[in-house]
Amino acid sequence: MSRRTWFILAALAVAAPAAAQAPAVPLSPPVAPSSTEQTTPAPPAPPPAPGVTPTAPDFPRGKISGYLFGDYYFNVVGDPRHAYNAAGADTIGKANIDAAAKPITRDLNGFQIRRAYFQLDNDLSIKYSTRFRLEADGKSLTSDGKVGLAVKAAYLQARNAYPRADFFFGILTTPIYEVAEEFWGYRSIEKELADFRGIGSSADIGAELKGFADPGHRFGYSAMVGNGLGQKPEDNRDKKVYLGLPARLGDFRIEPYFDYENVAAHQDRATYKLFAGYEARIGAIGGEALGCVNHGA
Repeated sequence: MSRRTWFILAALAVAAPAAAQAPAVPLSPPVAPSSTEQTTPAPPAPPPAPGVTPTAPDFPRGKISGYLFGDYYFNVVGDPRHAYNAAGADTIGKANIDAAAKPITRDLNGFQIRRAYFQLDNDLSIKYSTRFRLEADGKSLTSDGKVGLAVKAAYLQARNAYPRADFFFGILTTPIYEVAEEFWGYRSIEKELADFRGIGSSADIGAELKGFADPGHRFGYSAMVGNGLGQKPEDNRDKKVYLGLPARLGDFRIEPYFDYENVAAHQDRATYKLFAGYEARIGAIGGEALGCVNHGA
């Protein structure tokens, strides 16, 4: 071969490796991301929340509750005399420590039910509810001497009938013992002072407005008008009014109370009571003062 042919072959042999390393198509220069672009992939959008279908209010709805407490008593001291009737009952001694004139006799003992409640509460709607309560105790007896059963409460309640106040109608709990019994919390051991002395009834048939005078629920009131005969139906034209003004100031509680009943032949009755108590973590201390005025003809 000629010198020119050798020169062309040598040039091709040198150019072939360089052609293999060079890209066939020149690459475009990289584009720098702008300041507004994300350098990491955005998380996937959450799925839409499922729709919630509202349900109708759960009314009416009821609740059954109740409690019972009693005791075994044994009179260690007292009148040693005993007398018995034909049925074998002691005609001198008494089982209950109360304000009755009958004396306590030595060695008289037995079991007794102090209080038994059966209660049904029923919410008719968000505004109206009812309560029905039956009571049995060892002193309320039937005509043949058995433990009796009485309707202790049966009323309709209208919530927020007045701002911060509820309206009640039926057989209601009177305000005479309510605050003091709740404060002492020992009804299972003994009655509250006015109840022990038989001054006023714990229930009456009538109407009541109960609520609070302030938004903080510190100053309350219970205003009630009733027949004045407890759970018995009315038998005269006169009525009894009740007013309790409980107040809570921190750990201190106070309640002035008053009731009045106009009775025929100028035999009106009035009760005045003041309760005050202080409740701390380790205990409570308080006192009551009450007076009852019964006018004669």
